Amino acid sequence: ASVICVRGWGSICAAHYSMAVAPPPEPNQYGGGGGGPVGACGRAFWCALFFATHALQSEEFGASLVVVDACLHIAFLFLPLLWMVGFLPPLEATVPWAMEQTLEVGLGGSPMATDARLGGMFAASALSLGLVYALLFHAHDAAVYPFGLPYAGENFVAAAVAVAAASGYLLAQSFPLGAPRPADSSHKLGSVAVVDDAMSRDGSGLGLSAPDCPDDASTKVAFGPSGGGGVSSAGAEEPPRPRSAAAPGGLRCCGRLVSASAVTLHLLLVALATGLAVGLFLGVAPLESAMSTRPASAETLLLVEREASTLMVVDLRTSAVEMALGICAWLLWLALQAAVLLQRPFVLFGVVRNPSLRLLRRPLAALHRFLLVLTPLVLLAYVVLFAAPQPAVDSGDVAGAAEPYTMAVWAMSPRAPSNFALALGLTRAARWVWQRPNRAALDVGIVFALRAASSSPSSSALAEWVASSGAALLLLVVSFVTSRLVALHQKLRFALTVYVTSWNGEKQRISGHGRLMWVVGLTWPLSLAMLLIASVVGAPLVPVFSLPIFLVGFPRPVRHWPWGMGGRGGQASPSADSVYYEHVAPRLLRAMAPLMVSGPLAALLPGDQCLVRFQNKLVWLQVLERAHRHAVVCVKGLELQETSCHTVEAARVDDIFEHTFVGAQGGDGGGGINQHHANTLQAVAQVDVCTYSDARNVLTGIIDNPDNLKALPSTFLKTLVWALRKVVRRDGGRAFKAAWKESPLDDYYLEELVKHFPMKWYLHLEAQAGVADAGGEQASRSAADVLQHDAILPLALSCYAAAFPGSGSGATPTAADVHAAFHGKLSQGVGARWVSGNPDLQRIVVLAYQYAFKAVYDQMIYGDIESYAELEEYLVGYSRDWYLGEEGSAEWEANVRANRPHLFALDFDQTKRVYTGRVLSLLDMPVHVGVLNGEGVRAYWAAMGLELLYMTNDDEERYSIQAHPTLLRNLTLQAAEPPLGYAIFASVPLVVGE
Repeated sequence: ASVICVRGWGSICAAHYSMAVAPPPEPNQYGGGGGGPVGACGRAFWCALFFATHALQSEEFGASLVVVDACLHIAFLFLPLLWMVGFLPPLEATVPWAMEQTLEVGLGGSPMATDARLGGMFAASALSLGLVYALLFHAHDAAVYPFGLPYAGENFVAAAVAVAAASGYLLAQSFPLGAPRPADSSHKLGSVAVVDDAMSRDGSGLGLSAPDCPDDASTKVAFGPSGGGGVSSAGAEEPPRPRSAAAPGGLRCCGRLVSASAVTLHLLLVALATGLAVGLFLGVAPLESAMSTRPASAETLLLVEREASTLMVVDLRTSAVEMALGICAWLLWLALQAAVLLQRPFVLFGVVRNPSLRLLRRPLAALHRFLLVLTPLVLLAYVVLFAAPQPAVDSGDVAGAAEPYTMAVWAMSPRAPSNFALALGLTRAARWVWQRPNRAALDVGIVFALRAASSSPSSSALAEWVASSGAALLLLVVSFVTSRLVALHQKLRFALTVYVTSWNGEKQRISGHGRLMWVVGLTWPLSLAMLLIASVVGAPLVPVFSLPIFLVGFPRPVRHWPWGMGGRGGQASPSADSVYYEHVAPRLLRAMAPLMVSGPLAALLPGDQCLVRFQNKLVWLQVLERAHRHAVVCVKGLELQETSCHTVEAARVDDIFEHTFVGAQGGDGGGGINQHHANTLQAVAQVDVCTYSDARNVLTGIIDNPDNLKALPSTFLKTLVWALRKVVRRDGGRAFKAAWKESPLDDYYLEELVKHFPMKWYLHLEAQAGVADAGGEQASRSAADVLQHDAILPLALSCYAAAFPGSGSGATPTAADVHAAFHGKLSQGVGARWVSGNPDLQRIVVLAYQYAFKAVYDQMIYGDIESYAELEEYLVGYSRDWYLGEEGSAEWEANVRANRPHLFALDFDQTKRVYTGRVLSLLDMPVHVGVLNGEGVRAYWAAMGLELLYMTNDDEERYSIQAHPTLLRNLTLQAAEPPLGYAIFASVPLVVGE
């Protein structure tokens, strides 16, 4: 007793010290902020929780807590040890974890993306449960009241069934409580929204509109506070035009436009589910209510027989009906599993290549869509018919003789042990069948098997408990067990992979590796216990320093990170390449929507992770929550500047996808056996996404070619005349006439440059515009006439002299001059300062220079431009489809967001001392999608948090971040939330699906 007293006071003093002095460093760091005042109360909270349990067990309603209280008395002595190993979560993680477990296990919901959504959904689910419970409670009162109205009891129960069925469907859709909304001005991204293409001006400011991507002719998905829009030359967003085709008949919900057909479909399914549930219940309720309201008598029996014959009551709750529905549940589960798994490249646990993938993909997707509606209805019928338990009754009670003794009797009987238990089971089951139909079908099949086995004569205590429990309550227990078994399977696979690779992977071995293996072999029972504990409480398994030594991490929400830990939906570690992930994210999610609803990704659950690969980019998708026909995910972009570890794992990712898809398309089938079936990444799908292809070229031999440098000034003068004429036609050129008058160049110098003026090109443009007639008047015009009467020629010659100061003497620019002028830095001189003093004029000059270089570049690559018409076609194409400028600038990023079809940048590599060009083009790119072991990802994230935040081991060469081609450890750690991870892009939660 003294030992218990001393150790108990030790636990109390440790909790008091955190509040009175300062909280000690805790291994259960959740986010890296220390928790502040809330974190200081964490230990005291657990002590108070233990005391509250002890206080409740002495009350009448807490008698069942006696055993729990005895166990907690023992656990209380070991609280310091639990705090030391970091098993108990901090208070800021305990509350969302407890709410999430209650929502998923107790109420049949899904983990949510944010704390706000979690709180909203928890409140809505609790409200639904409370309403069902209230109706069942009034059903009991109406049944036992001696002067109650006929059938008042079953009417209340029918209302409870209707509420459970309707709310179960609606809450499974994650309607609109706390839904992701468009971000405010502090966020880089908002929620996905469908808007019209509002681009009305091109990046050059010349007024030519740019076409959207080929597959986005009608709509596009956009992010941001404005929901989309075009950009002007300054990069300012223009307000989007309303989408007139989608507005009629639509409904705007949480900033998103929901079509009338979608609203109609949801209303029909709600009516169908509610009507089915209430119809099945009312089909037999009159018989049961008459038998349950009063003791047996001859008049009662006669009344029952008369009502049954009058109402044509058919008893559907027989063992034969239950068997039929139970078998249907098993068949539906097998069909749902087959419809998903047979759409993947490999079957039989991902080992054997699927030979019928191309043939069966579309029929299986259609079958899965049909089963998503049929399965919940069949399972709902089972729940309604066999939801309530069968309590023991006196032999003389007619209500006890009714077979089966089910919902109406149980809810209205004076002996009903707990209306709350029935309300909880009914509400959860009615929602679970819609929330996760495949898992619900398995649970119903198992419940049916258990109930069938419990009906045998030689029944055990477990069988008696199963027989006395209703199907709804059994579903709650079975679903909890199956979910924990799934988690145990993933954890076990991860742990075995760590064990095996630590033994046979040469680069994964550490010094003293033999002794480590002996320790691991001797402590395997402890590791197995850690696996079981982590699976039961829903906590991550922690490989200490990434070694095969495991601890149980503290329980936390499935999303793993506190929302807002880092950039709160912004760019985690922003770089110049972040904009490309921002651009591809909505297009990628739109392409993946069919895969998530009825394709090979339909089985993904909250906590699962996907890896997407295309060209040199890696996109990380984390599933945050899952509804009936959609999911909420977070999109992260990994760095493009690949380190050595990154390169090793990225190469393995490429090998997996190439073996799965490229080899199969080449005709050799890529091999009948999956060579990478033990890898944490399993390839599942390939989709086409319209995004930017990225090509980098060394311009040696082009930018420094003497012929090209000689042709550049004359080409520049042509492009400049073309650009000035566009501006003059638009606003009359009044501003440029004033600028010409301020030119520091004298008339004599301009007359010397007249010989360089492309008069034929100018007359060609005049003819195209219809300024002069096609007769001799146009041909008779000379440069001198134009100089006297047209502001374009002197202005063009002045700008020409500023851009090429030595043009009068025949000097050619150097490659360095070209690179500087391409980025707006003209050669030093009087003319250059004059141009720089007029921002509008400078923009036109730089743009003409860029067009000239691009024209010379294209002639070098594709051949000479043979006519003025062809040159004009080139320039129109540059203005409409291209952005030429500095990579990473604000205008570059604005044009990427505006879906500019092509972008070109000229750069200089300081390391290699060479000029390079980068070309981005919107194309349909093959994108490969793979699924990762979610428990393995959470394990590495938990281990990294323990190592960095508690042990403060930030060595950049530490073992735990070295490349692991099988488990992709380096990529996994990079995808963590900051400050632990360093992904260059991270989105807010986004909806993908229907």
